Amino acid sequence: MNDVTQINNELSGTVINSELFRSPATVINTETVDSRDLPSGTTLLEKYIIIEKISSMTGEAALYLCEYDGRHFAAKIYHRENAIKPEVVAALGKIHSPYVAALYDFGEYHGRPVEIMQYFPNGSIHKHQYTLEELKAIIIPCINEGLKALHEAGIIHKDLKPSNIMLNDDGKSVAIIDFGISSFEKNGSTVIMTRTGMTPEYSAPETYRGLFLEESDYYSFGITLYELFCGKTPYQGLNEEQIAQYTSIQRIPFYGNVPQELKDLINSLTYYDITNRKDKKNPNRRWTYTEVRSWCDGKKQAIPGEGTLDGGAKIPAYEFMGRQYTNLSELVRALTSFWKEGKKQLFRGLLSGYFKTFDAEAAGHCMEAEEAAVKNLANDDIIYFRLLYQLCPDMVSFHWNGKIYESIPALGRNILDDLRNRQHYEYYISILANQVLSEYLNCIGSKKQTQLSAVKALENSYRINQKDRRYTQICLYQMGYLLSGQKKLKLNEKEFGTLPELVSYMTLLLNDSYDSFEEICNRLIGSDNELDPQFESWLNAIGKREELAEWKAKFSNS
Repeated sequence: MNDVTQINNELSGTVINSELFRSPATVINTETVDSRDLPSGTTLLEKYIIIEKISSMTGEAALYLCEYDGRHFAAKIYHRENAIKPEVVAALGKIHSPYVAALYDFGEYHGRPVEIMQYFPNGSIHKHQYTLEELKAIIIPCINEGLKALHEAGIIHKDLKPSNIMLNDDGKSVAIIDFGISSFEKNGSTVIMTRTGMTPEYSAPETYRGLFLEESDYYSFGITLYELFCGKTPYQGLNEEQIAQYTSIQRIPFYGNVPQELKDLINSLTYYDITNRKDKKNPNRRWTYTEVRSWCDGKKQAIPGEGTLDGGAKIPAYEFMGRQYTNLSELVRALTSFWKEGKKQLFRGLLSGYFKTFDAEAAGHCMEAEEAAVKNLANDDIIYFRLLYQLCPDMVSFHWNGKIYESIPALGRNILDDLRNRQHYEYYISILANQVLSEYLNCIGSKKQTQLSAVKALENSYRINQKDRRYTQICLYQMGYLLSGQKKLKLNEKEFGTLPELVSYMTLLLNDSYDSFEEICNRLIGSDNELDPQFESWLNAIGKREELAEWKAKFSNS
């Protein structure tokens, strides 16, 4: 037990009342009923005999109670072919943990994937509340160990919540289930996937940008604990867009009498900033396995963000969007996330009036911003943007028009991902059109003159050619490559870092299928002999600017 979380031995007699769980058996959501019912007696994978269909099921699959060799199993039959990733199946088969549902067998039934899993007659812990003592003795240690087993196997769950946590037969432990939308992480690298199947109320801020990390599962863990103690999630009743705004603010709003030590744990599990996630010595990062284990052992630890947030000074309570803020950094994040409402607070004099009571310098900045708007010295968005950085002069995260990025590379990565997926195009244009990047670098006092010069050149280039839609796309891709530091071309889910890699791929295509080869050629070079915007920007990013100029010159002269 030295390398796992110790379940409190003094509370080993604690048993969660299993009578609470004698309702629908194994799984999960009760939303969609599949019409393709299989009758009892049907044989799956040549040995598992269906007894009955389980009334609870997911929208992506049907669930059946089966029997083989005198034992009960749960059979999950997916509605789609290739619904579960082979890497996930292979990794799950190697996990032997009492805190992760066992996968016993895998195959197909009429072309649809079938999983044979552990059967949990006591059901899930959904819709039940627990005391702090029960959480500490059973729920928290078990889930922590379950996540550790999954992450060590390279699996990111992506949808941890109470309905995916089952009560084991012993009544003293729980296990994690449902890996239908899980991702497989290779060599510890970030997994970029779609958000299909996510439950927004439990989803970490970075998942709204397509990033799924081990830390993302721990965020869901924090929301799960909130619900198990309070009886509801902190974002119950909000739509996905509203949840995304609130999750970028931090911190979780608590209702009722939540013990401080549980608040500390939930706040630490749901800490928004993942910039320093790999720096184990930095206290300002979201908690994961080690910190949760130490919390269970009663060890005192620094709570991420307390007193060390950028500009995180304590302030008198300020009411905004239904919440009170007593931390300046959190208030500024809220003013960013609710951009239009925040501007109203500024230009109606509410912010200056508030700061006059205790901070003359901040009040002065607000009044200067009000005057600048009256004199039309800049557009309202830029005036407001500058003020946010004046209020928090140590802030380095990028705040613009409802979105927050913890670093410039993070912004660059999201630009590239969104452009490839044709998302948020107008938002990124607004960054270029308003010359926000050069404003940002000036606001944070950046000493990277090369980066500032490159940003200004890009902004000026866009301003001159903004009516050319194709050139606008090139500018956006160049902005993504410049800020992210990435030098990858993405085609048909494949990535290329160098021209030889691309040439090798094209050669293979030509040998295999001329039609596929021609399709890629037409994508890279259109019928009008203009290069694809991503392709042209990538060539510039990998240092082929001169060769590109020569090619264009030859083409224009031909």
